[in-house]
Amino acid sequence: ETLNGYSVDKQTRRKEAKEITAAIDDKVEQKKLINQLYVRHQDNLKTKKLQGKKVNRVMGLDINPERIGIAILDFYEDGRYDIVYLDKREYETLQQKPQESDKLFGDTAKQGRVREYAISNIMKWICNTAHYYRVASIFVENLSFKHDDGNKGAAEFNRLTKHVWCRTQIEQKLVKFCNEEGVILDDTSGAYTSTVGNLIHPYEDCVNAAIEIGRRGAFQSQGRYFFPDY
Repeated sequence: ETLNGYSVDKQTRRKEAKEITAAIDDKVEQKKLINQLYVRHQDNLKTKKLQGKKVNRVMGLDINPERIGIAILDFYEDGRYDIVYLDKREYETLQQKPQESDKLFGDTAKQGRVREYAISNIMKWICNTAHYYRVASIFVENLSFKHDDGNKGAAEFNRLTKHVWCRTQIEQKLVKFCNEEGVILDDTSGAYTSTVGNLIHPYEDCVNAAIEIGRRGAFQSQGRYFFPDY
């Protein structure tokens, strides 16, 4: 963020705080004014990040070990929202056990390299899509991981989430993009996103969840209660 100009100017802020301390003797008043100074600098940073973007446009990402659901939404102050773009990217084949994918990849090491390369390209495409649609904020679930196929069993679940899922790579790509572009990256509650999304929307599970994640994130950023009315 610092290299791309999307960070608080700490040196200027520190200088202004010292000026407040020197000019005012009352400790309570000092603390009040310095808090206001910090808030003002954060607001100025947010304004800078939103330049060139659609302020009310958010992207919700439902990130799973085998697929990513994408939803771009426009939100309004009254709680309404329009769906701008929906999509998904699947990489289930890349997560197969080596004996199941030998014909495709040859060996485990090669499969790992192919997986990392493919996911890197998927994240690049997602970031380019966010840039194209001038997304102001990207929201993800604050769960460490999520798996939506209960038929695979506990052993397969553990293999996917702990050994072959490139979660760190996905997170790093997102953080790098948001730092470079000044996009606000935040998380929101992951409780029942698929359940709620599937009740409200007619699309595929991961896309429905992505819509719900984007909706919750937008409501959260507005200080609203994010669970929907039925």
